[in-house]
Amino acid sequence: MTDAVAVFSPGYRLTDNTTGAVVGSGTLEFFDAGTSTPKTVYADENLTTALGTTVECDSLGYPTSNGTTKTLVYVGPASYKVVAKDGDGVTLWTHDNVKGAVETTSSGGGASVTAEFPVVTKSLDYTVVDADQNTVFAVNCSSADVKLTLPSAVTVGTGWAIRVQHAGSANQALVETGSSQTITEGSKSFGTMFALALNGEDLMLVSDGGNWRVVNHTTPFIKLAQGVLP
Repeated sequence: MTDAVAVFSPGYRLTDNTTGAVVGSGTLEFFDAGTSTPKTVYADENLTTALGTTVECDSLGYPTSNGTTKTLVYVGPASYKVVAKDGDGVTLWTHDNVKGAVETTSSGGGASVTAEFPVVTKSLDYTVVDADQNTVFAVNCSSADVKLTLPSAVTVGTGWAIRVQHAGSANQALVETGSSQTITEGSKSFGTMFALALNGEDLMLVSDGGNWRVVNHTTPFIKLAQGVLP
């Protein structure tokens, strides 16, 4: 079962915040939370029919799939940002860090929770939010260093974790705490920043309720000379 949630209730119409009047021919633009990276949304709860990253509303303010055919709008578990604009491109309102679907799977007579690990690619600096728990961040830092800023380990609580992978051909994927909180592995402290230097390097971080601990670290890929066995 795909975890998905409708962004708006059926019958939603884009309206003016001041007058309450319907705004015709406006748009709804979607982005990854806290960024300007466009986010794809869907017309069905199975997340198979893509609407793109911008949804056009009809003359009566109803979201559509093609400018005329009314549609619902669904997202997956990752948090997102939505920006509403009128027909002239003027921003009406913005909501950021909107929580996506709850990641749960039910089976039989009882309920069980299955851990899911969504993979999100980042090529620009990004501030990680509470809703990103268990996310695998593939950091494409080919053009320049890319920094992920962690949330407070106190706020997210013990056991909250993410994974970061260097997925670029050059530069560094940087993981930094948002305060004086430290990143440690065993008795070794990396201070407030951990740098992934080469493609394939992989890091899993877990909050201990006050700071951050490295619980898994995979070294970068190593290219062997021809005929040399590992």
